[in-house]
Amino acid sequence: MPRSGKASELLDALLKRDRRAAARLITMVENEEPETAAIMKRINRHTGRAYVIGVTGPLGVGKSTFIDAVVKEYRNRKKSIGIVAVDPSSRVSGGAFLGDRVRLMSNIGDQGVFFRSLSTRGCLGGLSRCTRNVLKILDVYGSDILVLETAGAGQADVEVQRLADTTVVILSPAIGDEIQLMKSGIVEIADVFIVNKADFPGTEIMTAMLNSCSPKGDWRRPVATTIANKNVGISDAVEAIEKHRSYVESLRTPKKTMRPSKKG
Repeated sequence: MPRSGKASELLDALLKRDRRAAARLITMVENEEPETAAIMKRINRHTGRAYVIGVTGPLGVGKSTFIDAVVKEYRNRKKSIGIVAVDPSSRVSGGAFLGDRVRLMSNIGDQGVFFRSLSTRGCLGGLSRCTRNVLKILDVYGSDILVLETAGAGQADVEVQRLADTTVVILSPAIGDEIQLMKSGIVEIADVFIVNKADFPGTEIMTAMLNSCSPKGDWRRPVATTIANKNVGISDAVEAIEKHRSYVESLRTPKKTMRPSKKG
């Protein structure tokens, strides 16, 4: 039986930044309940304020640890954060493994941070089918920055670029021998490169290889080095992200045309 009245109440509460309403609406969308289409139609009217940072990279490069440190940096800058972490599905329950929640524990309890883990549920590309709608809900909830973490990504897992304003690709020195094979995949979608675990051997080689990658249009993609578990280089990484954000926003701003001066 439709519960449009309840959904409407939740939407009204969401607009007032009610945390429980946001969580309940995300669950409804994730479960593809009958009200989903109507819910999203109304939510779409209020979206477009949050900035989406997509974070992707192979397994084991430290994506979650990096995100945890970046969130702290943005919180120091008084920004509210929504985190959507996409995890592989359990073949038993269909739910997410929730591995990312363990590595993001230092931000749990901060009311300025909303964390949600989603299951891929068999979807390819490192994301979940409902990811876009969940980001929209957290946008309306009032998050300034939305951080989208993909499941461990391979060469072809590039869907994150469709949802992110800035796509951050994290690599580590340990995968230096594989970088040539990845150039036709996730490396191409990067707006910002991060070499994490920069205390490992091979960091300089990896950084040089990434610096040699072609620009993305007229955007020269920066390479930042971090040791996320020691909070080293995180401020520089955020500055690189913010530099790309300024670039993106400059493209969205209509350029003023000069009116010809009147003679005589």
